Amino acid sequence: MKRVISVVLVVCIMTSILAVMRNTVFAETVSGLCGEIVKWTFNSSTGELSISGNGRMNDYDDIQAGDPAPWYKYKNSIKTITIGNDITYIGSYAFQDMNINSIVIPDSVVEIGEYAFSFCYNLNDVYLSNSLKSISVGMFAFCKGLQYIVIPESVTQIGYAAFTGCSKLKDIVLYSSINTIADSVFPSSLENVYYYGNALQWRKMQIGKGNNGLINANIHYQKEIIDSFSDIKDNAWYTSGVLYCLEHDYLNGTSDTTFAPNAKLNRAMFVTILAKIDGADVEEYTSTSFADVAEGKWYTKTVEWAFKNDYTSGVGTDAATGKPIFGWNQYVTRQQLAVFLYNYSQKKGYDVSQLADLSKYTDAGDVSGWAVTGVRWAIASGMISGTSETTLSPKNTATRAQVALIVMNYVESIERK
Repeated sequence: MKRVISVVLVVCIMTSILAVMRNTVFAETVSGLCGEIVKWTFNSSTGELSISGNGRMNDYDDIQAGDPAPWYKYKNSIKTITIGNDITYIGSYAFQDMNINSIVIPDSVVEIGEYAFSFCYNLNDVYLSNSLKSISVGMFAFCKGLQYIVIPESVTQIGYAAFTGCSKLKDIVLYSSINTIADSVFPSSLENVYYYGNALQWRKMQIGKGNNGLINANIHYQKEIIDSFSDIKDNAWYTSGVLYCLEHDYLNGTSDTTFAPNAKLNRAMFVTILAKIDGADVEEYTSTSFADVAEGKWYTKTVEWAFKNDYTSGVGTDAATGKPIFGWNQYVTRQQLAVFLYNYSQKKGYDVSQLADLSKYTDAGDVSGWAVTGVRWAIASGMISGTSETTLSPKNTATRAQVALIVMNYVESIERK
């Protein structure tokens, strides 16, 4: 009888152990609620924490208080955080002390609780919601990897210690919509403020104590940047794109006083912009695969980088050498721009499935066969628009002003996804 009881006990114990193992060791996903109709899911195989559902997330306590967000126990395994497009509020302390490198806040989010992303030491890329009303207390406190941030135009107030301890933060973009900056918001490391407003608007802003970094930084007023170029108009259709590219060093002026918005841009210049968007280290690309690209030129490394990563294949083949021709000094056309960006987006894993119907354009037949998919994607995604309601002009060359606007749209719209 004792033997039978022992066997039964062993079976029960083994069954319990197997059940626990099924629910833990071998589980790829864990999930739960983090709002009335908001759910969190962590996939251990991909390292992704996703927040889905609709509306507001719950608030949580500081990790030191002992009651952090339920996913905090997986912090060492969480690599990325994805916030759904219907989330309107991110809870206090929700993502405190996470080991993430970047975060994209969708435009559905209008409010973020205090210290929500504080102590994310490795966080260096932040894309804020364009609907956000304010930057809350301590939102990014001690995010020591953060070097640059754009505060969207929707924001009117920045709360206490929002960026305190961000010891590498050097450059910020602010809009004239901001009327109050609380105490101790910005670190002393701050060097440049790109302000979309004028000096009078800046002086009217209420700036709290402990913001010496902000006060001592170089303030670059929008008007100041425009006035430095004699050929840039204040309210031209391309001004926002030009300012954006100048501030991000994607494009420079053609001289200290001219930008040449109507000048054309060659293909070598555009792949150089693409490399800057990517943040690519091109130093290893010293050789050349193209017959018309010599070694040691200003464009050699970026052209080779684009070729080796399949962002371009050139414009033809050299009969004498059999090598491809890049056409580095040829002016870039509208359809070439579309294909460059399409290829880059596809290789980066961005969604390029949305394709426009070109039948309404009377010159759709002018689009080269190799460029059709890229042009359809560029039109559908809003990167490029028709030159009129019924024309595409795919083989027209692009001006520096047009490219500046396209680059701004691309970086803000595509890389945020």
